[in-house]
Amino acid sequence: MMVKRITQHSQPRKQKMRVKFQSHKQPKLVSIESDQSHSLYHLALGGVCLLLYANSLTGEFVHDDLFAVVRNKDVSSGSIWDILSDDYWGRSIADPRSHKSYRPLTILTFRFNYLLFGQHPFSFHVVNVLLHTLVSLLFMDVCRDTVFTRDARSSFHVGLLFAAHPIHTEAVSGIVGRADVLACLFFLLSFSAYSRGIINTGRGPTQVQYSSLVSSTVFAALALLSKENGITVLAVNAGYDIACNVRHIRCSRSLTQGPARCLLKRLVFVSISGLFLFLVRVWVMDGTLPQFLPEDNPASFSESVTTRFLTFSYLIFFNIWLLLCPATLSYDWQVGSIPLFEGLSDLRNILTLLTFLALTSLALKTLHLLLQGDSCRPLCVGLLFLVVPFVPASNIFMTVGFVVAERILYIPRSGLLTLPGNAKVHYNWANYLSDTGNTQSAVQHYKETIRLYPDHASAHNNLATLLPDGPEKESHLKAVLNIDASHVNAHVNLGVLYSKLGNSSLATQHLEQALLIEADNVKAISNLASILTDLGEFSGAAVYHGSAIRLQPGDPDILNNYGVLMMRTGRGEQARIHFEKALSIQPGHVTTMGNLGLLERQQGRIDLAESWYLRALSMERSLATLKGLGSFYFWRKDWAKAGETYRQLLEIAPNDMDGLFFLGQALTNMDSLSEGEVVLASAVALYPDHLELRRSLANIKGLLKKYQEAVLHSGAAVTIASQTDLTKGTLAMIYFEHGNHLKDVGDYDGALEAYTTSVSLDSELSGAFLNIGGVLHIQGSYEEAEKNYLRALSMDSQNTILQENLRKLSRLMKKKQREAPGN
Repeated sequence: MMVKRITQHSQPRKQKMRVKFQSHKQPKLVSIESDQSHSLYHLALGGVCLLLYANSLTGEFVHDDLFAVVRNKDVSSGSIWDILSDDYWGRSIADPRSHKSYRPLTILTFRFNYLLFGQHPFSFHVVNVLLHTLVSLLFMDVCRDTVFTRDARSSFHVGLLFAAHPIHTEAVSGIVGRADVLACLFFLLSFSAYSRGIINTGRGPTQVQYSSLVSSTVFAALALLSKENGITVLAVNAGYDIACNVRHIRCSRSLTQGPARCLLKRLVFVSISGLFLFLVRVWVMDGTLPQFLPEDNPASFSESVTTRFLTFSYLIFFNIWLLLCPATLSYDWQVGSIPLFEGLSDLRNILTLLTFLALTSLALKTLHLLLQGDSCRPLCVGLLFLVVPFVPASNIFMTVGFVVAERILYIPRSGLLTLPGNAKVHYNWANYLSDTGNTQSAVQHYKETIRLYPDHASAHNNLATLLPDGPEKESHLKAVLNIDASHVNAHVNLGVLYSKLGNSSLATQHLEQALLIEADNVKAISNLASILTDLGEFSGAAVYHGSAIRLQPGDPDILNNYGVLMMRTGRGEQARIHFEKALSIQPGHVTTMGNLGLLERQQGRIDLAESWYLRALSMERSLATLKGLGSFYFWRKDWAKAGETYRQLLEIAPNDMDGLFFLGQALTNMDSLSEGEVVLASAVALYPDHLELRRSLANIKGLLKKYQEAVLHSGAAVTIASQTDLTKGTLAMIYFEHGNHLKDVGDYDGALEAYTTSVSLDSELSGAFLNIGGVLHIQGSYEEAEKNYLRALSMDSQNTILQENLRKLSRLMKKKQREAPGN
């Protein structure tokens, strides 16, 4: 009887629900590097930063450096308190001509540079390079803590790309770019502090860590005092918090309890803090916006709304293109560097459209994954870091004083790097291959995804659904839960796996955990119902099946599983109705075909049963369909067809335990003992702790009169059985078989001990009493032998061997009596 165990992919599939498992080797998971290795990464990354920008140390003051440093009185001669009332260029913030770029913390660092080393550019460049090195190191650590949480190597690679990206040349080599570098430093410190306060333990944090919130806000304020876009870190923090806890919001019964309540408190705190900082910034600007010249930002002075909209939209593509392909860089993209758009006929609009489509698709994909409960931190962090810090420079809310400023991309570049590039490509391609039935290639691409990004929980989960039941599959599903304890699909799939492996307790535990995370998860409900059906708890199973059908009345898997319950409870015709309804919805549902075959077999329609099994096989030549047909032939004792079916099965999966076991059994029943011995021996080599394989191999060794080898395997079976939760009857039979093999090698004392243990477990095992009598008979204990023979006879009065032994014993006892002294 086949219950469809419903596994879950981490993304919904349009294709029919189907589980296929093939044997593949488990990829080696990347572990967390040691502190020593991480220190080496710090040294290596720091060395790269210094090496790359060493040539900038001898540079002079150029372009904006002259206005922000050389000619800025706040750097060299003015009162230090003037820094708090002047803009970045030394002009009073209240001056109508001021650009309102209020960055007192950056100016303060310039001031310290001047006080310590004078107005020599070398010291200013050294500080910039050191700050860039510090930011690169911090960025690597942030990635390690929040994006690639189990792989310092990937974080190092991303940090290396950040440190070496050409787009940073202006920000690092140009002294005025220190504002961007410094803002990024505090931006990352704020994000790091905030993220530490919302470490996800699987059910979300249950307390608000105000120390993290306060420190994060302080760093955000320092970022704002370094450069205006630094305040966007508060929005990034809030977005990251929501992304990390969206599943808890969806599963929470109330927004005023548990993790959802804590999230709400944090968001309120961040909102109030952000509003306060914003109002302070507006107050500093005296409530006025900056005034720019046409050459600063020509599009903003165009009278055409279309020109402004199309040009500003195109600039978003242009900035992203600079991040992706920094082939042409300039310190000053102004005036006519980028021609204005005159209308929709401009071919550059195609690039704009493609950019917005790509960003929208990426955003929707991220939202979809979050709503599905998938872990997608690289996407979330990447989009937040890429988009949010760029918003102030996008001309959306206010006009800026430049066309393109490469140094403004210093923070957004970090977001682009955290996107899971090639890993995501391999993952999406693996999903497609899996959906189209190309399982082997899908497995390879899932493995490559994991190699590139070891923390990709959904890749581990989806790979596990393609692996055979066993340690490999289990390890990947456990890896998912190590990454994300709330990954509902992994809990469901582990529940299904443990159910198949016979561990109903662990299976139930994971499925119930899945329901705690997502109360309406129909796959968890249906699989719990199936487990209860297997355990014979039919009333509880019916409740769960009813819930599953109410949630998804058109799901063929659920209808099939409910039909199994009907069949188990003797309601064959109701089972048939549900099976046929499942096939009407999905005509190729091979599990239902197999169950219809079993139903017809139970009702005596053998030919019709065989036709269902063959039909299932014609639809899908898989392990499941071959096992179904093989078990049917095995039940019918058609050993030749059973053997041929299991041979076909082993062509697909050469190490399949069921295939090896039943082929060995079929060969034994066909008297092909030598071939059967080879098959079962190879199975035992693969599965040394499998009880039934040991028993079968001991039996065939005994038939081949290899008695010592038979004892070896029957003894192993006894050891395995003693450590397994078996019924007393089963355990008694295992001791009985071991006794038989001991008897065959002449170890009568050992055999007697095994038989005695057997009858202590099952007092109705007549064969054991017979054999106890036989051993005692041989050893000359005739009276005890007679007692055991008679006990066996009371249970099996027609046993001819027993009757013959009693006659022989009677003659011996009479002879002994005649020969006794005094007779």
